[in-house]
Amino acid sequence: MVTLPFGDGEHPPVAVAVAGAVLGVVTLVGVVLAWRGSRAGVVAVIVSRLLPGLSAVPAFFADGVPGEAVAVAGVGVVLTLGCVVLVAPALRSRG
Repeated sequence: MVTLPFGDGEHPPVAVAVAGAVLGVVTLVGVVLAWRGSRAGVVAVIVSRLLPGLSAVPAFFADGVPGEAVAVAGVGVVLTLGCVVLVAPALRSRG
């Protein structure tokens, strides 16, 4: 959600920034549902965080991407994976 107002329209492309913002809203809704005990909310959080993480991967291979953008993408991917690892245990059955 942060890249939409602060991006330059090229890094990341506007479509990627908009998709990231939409997935950020999905994450927030999922967090509320997960907090209330919904397993579907946990799945929504995990999926809506992994998709933007995957959208950052091309930054590592595309030509002309500024070094700062690659660094931010790298930090974002690492943080995303760390958060998924922290949230995933909530998918285990509670019985």
